[in-house]
Amino acid sequence: MPRPPLLEGSRLAWSLTILTAAVLGALVLAETLPPWVAAVIHVVVLSLVTYGLFAWDKRRARLDKRRVSEANLLWLCVLGGSVGAWFAMGRLRHKTKHMRFRLLAPAALLAHLAAIIWLAAQA
Repeated sequence: MPRPPLLEGSRLAWSLTILTAAVLGALVLAETLPPWVAAVIHVVVLSLVTYGLFAWDKRRARLDKRRVSEANLLWLCVLGGSVGAWFAMGRLRHKTKHMRFRLLAPAALLAHLAAIIWLAAQA
């Protein structure tokens, strides 16, 4: 089966994830940006990407076309997109029947909040 083009679906999401992490990491290493601010920006950007990917997957499901794998959606949730996943699950009613998503999204959200609070306390 042919791979989807770069500007479609999860390949774009992963590219944005890597780019965001690299840019924010460079800014933190250059001491231009505090680590907790970089973490907040990372979570916001990844949440927007994750929400968009959930919406895109929901649309593809309705059109009966090739879908985004659940593994990609879960990894984006764990790597920083938990807020976007949480909102997408509630607003779009997408992946709400899957126990993995119902447990992992709030758990990842709590972990991200704890990490940001810890980073802010270190500053």
